[in-house]
Amino acid sequence: MKRIMKLTGYLLMILLLTMNPLMVFAQETYGYVVDKSPSPVAIGSEVTLTFRLTDYTEKKSGIRGFQIDLTDVDDVLHEAKCTSLVKDKENVLTDTVKYQPSRDIVRHAYVKMSGTMSYADSNLSEVKFTIPKTYTKAGTLTLPLKILIQNAAGDKLTYTDKIEINYAPEGEIPPEPDVTNVEVSWGEMEFEYTDGIWNARTYTYEGAGWTDNGTGYVTVKNTGAKMTTATFTYTSERTDIIGSFDVVGTAELTVGNELTARLSLSGKPERNLEENTVIGRATVTIGGTKSE
Repeated sequence: MKRIMKLTGYLLMILLLTMNPLMVFAQETYGYVVDKSPSPVAIGSEVTLTFRLTDYTEKKSGIRGFQIDLTDVDDVLHEAKCTSLVKDKENVLTDTVKYQPSRDIVRHAYVKMSGTMSYADSNLSEVKFTIPKTYTKAGTLTLPLKILIQNAAGDKLTYTDKIEINYAPEGEIPPEPDVTNVEVSWGEMEFEYTDGIWNARTYTYEGAGWTDNGTGYVTVKNTGAKMTTATFTYTSERTDIIGSFDVVGTAELTVGNELTARLSLSGKPERNLEENTVIGRATVTIGGTKSE
């Protein structure tokens, strides 16, 4: 048992050391964003920072691990509430978010023992802390940020940034505008029709129909501060092909949640389709605003 415990600790050390800040030529890059809510924030009130990836897709090499370091300023992070938002826990060697007094940082370390982080994960972590009451005038709190990423291709990437948080006395905070914020992500919407395979015994084609290879979808996420609605519609430009989404009618989209609607097609084309032929138009209506 002692040997196993020592070996596990050794593996952890090796994997974490591979995520050093040395820059090498990287084949891949990954976008990220830090959402701040509210913004600006009242002095003495809590602000939430949400760290998330913006373009982690199947077209890129999978992430084996990452490290997010948020440096403390004016002791604002000492009592921070830190939460990991990564859902992929399979074969995870570590997934911890906490304040480290010896380094004066909040660090989120995530390392997979095998495989890569699921592409379904975009939200990484959440950090909540209070703007000190010792601040008496409106200003900006600047927190240094460093993000280290290692992927399955062996790339080691280092991003450095600064997170600026605007604050002011409560009486100087303007009311939040009545704005709806929604992210819309489209699949490639590539559909292919096949006649199937001829069965000489039954004199019929089997397996005929449409396939999309997982590209026929649209995802909407409510990133604002108020509930809204989403409606998915499909308009065919051909009389021989019809389509519909699996989300019917108007769906509620609550704050922080997302909804994915998948499109399916039916009907046999009356003539051969050229590659990249447009056969219809998909539309998402968000609280009265259309996206196509």
